Amino acid sequence: MKKPCSKWLAFLLTALLPLIAQAESKSVEPKNLSLKIISKVPAWDSVVYGNQIITLDEDFLHISATSLTSGKRLWKRKFQKKAIGIHRLYLAGKRLFVYAGNQLYTFNARSGKRVAVYDVPSQQGRNNPGGCYLDTQAATCAINCDCQFQFCSCADGAVLGPKYSLSYTCMEDDTFGPSSGCFGPQGQPLGQAGELWLATVENPKSDERHGFAGPQMVVAVNPRSGQEVWRSQEAVLSYWVRDLSGISSDGRVCWLGNLDGALKVFACQTGQLLWQQKSSGPKSSGDTLPTLVAWVEKPKGLYVIRPGQAGLYAADTGQARWEIKLDAKNYTLPRGVSLSLVEERRKDPAWKVGYSHICGPLEFALLDPASGKVQKSIKIEGQTCLLSDRQGGLFSVGNKLISYSDKLEITWQMDWLGKNIVATGAKLLVANDGKELTIVDRLKRRVYANFKGSFSVLEVKANRLVVFKHNKTGQGEVWLIKTDKSD
Repeated sequence: MKKPCSKWLAFLLTALLPLIAQAESKSVEPKNLSLKIISKVPAWDSVVYGNQIITLDEDFLHISATSLTSGKRLWKRKFQKKAIGIHRLYLAGKRLFVYAGNQLYTFNARSGKRVAVYDVPSQQGRNNPGGCYLDTQAATCAINCDCQFQFCSCADGAVLGPKYSLSYTCMEDDTFGPSSGCFGPQGQPLGQAGELWLATVENPKSDERHGFAGPQMVVAVNPRSGQEVWRSQEAVLSYWVRDLSGISSDGRVCWLGNLDGALKVFACQTGQLLWQQKSSGPKSSGDTLPTLVAWVEKPKGLYVIRPGQAGLYAADTGQARWEIKLDAKNYTLPRGVSLSLVEERRKDPAWKVGYSHICGPLEFALLDPASGKVQKSIKIEGQTCLLSDRQGGLFSVGNKLISYSDKLEITWQMDWLGKNIVATGAKLLVANDGKELTIVDRLKRRVYANFKGSFSVLEVKANRLVVFKHNKTGQGEVWLIKTDKSD
């Protein structure tokens, strides 16, 4: 007896199985109606300003703003007739900058109204590694290039003060052939101290050479006039790292730190060297606990931790308020000092040191900043990392996700798969391993959804999340994700 239906069934299965497999391999939006993707906006780049999601549109000719509340478009502005070169968006205060090839456009970030446009050196990118980028990371603005550095106005993008060039070196190698470039320390801003902008640059008036570059110096520039106020060679520290350097909250004391554990502290308003500490241990790397320098508000001073020791030092004299000895399996922080010294910097291609988390096995202690006495300590096992919670306290990330208060007390915990938390909010946590985005309800300690793909987190705000989904061509989508407040 023939069974004609079986042939049709086999045909249908043959046709449908590839489609089923393809559907299973893609991200599936959650069936949980309490989490919704409000909008998906195609874009080449995006930033969040207030309650606006600003995007560089597909044609490279327009910028647009979308409401962070409703997902509806607020405005769209055409800023150029023809797109040439690499394009990126930057924010500085109330200004939005579009670095478009060799032009820098400045806009009112709230309204999208154009303020100014200036010619600038070509922007850095995959096909132009020796180009420039707009450096807005240190509360200043600068055109930072492979071989030159110059401050610019955060109000309209106009260049300020002198252009500082770096030594250019040509080399010939029997194996790799000829090469050229600026191989010494790069110029970069330290930040704003009162009315001054500070940076390290190569001294243009010196004939000395240290390796591939001339001696470095610290300069202070008045951002209103663009004039240098002072320059100091004694205050500079070779190969300083921005995330180990900084400025006191009152703008009086500045410091430069490097991976060798060396530290120089100087007066921000004059450049006079106040005190210094030489390297006292091996260079920090991925295999050792990081050297860290951080400002402590009460009592005012610099907290320094390096292999073997930690201490709090008077900012103006360097006199130790207290010091403690550490072994290789101990890490300490004064209460109120965050581990999150480094945020994700997708816009800034400059080399960075990631101190946003530390990993076990180790014993972590919370210290009284006034006395250095241990208030509480916890043991962190191997394959487990600590990172700061923007809401205060810490997370321990491993087989379990554990939330600690700012007093190092456990507030809650849940089973976890070891993914690193990349963004925290009052309601939402976001984990990202480069292949999948995981959204967690921190109040009810459950996973909302998983999305396959490569994402960057732009904003976590109350019950809203803004992410940029990348694709292989560089163009992507900006997703606005919303949860129910009552959920």
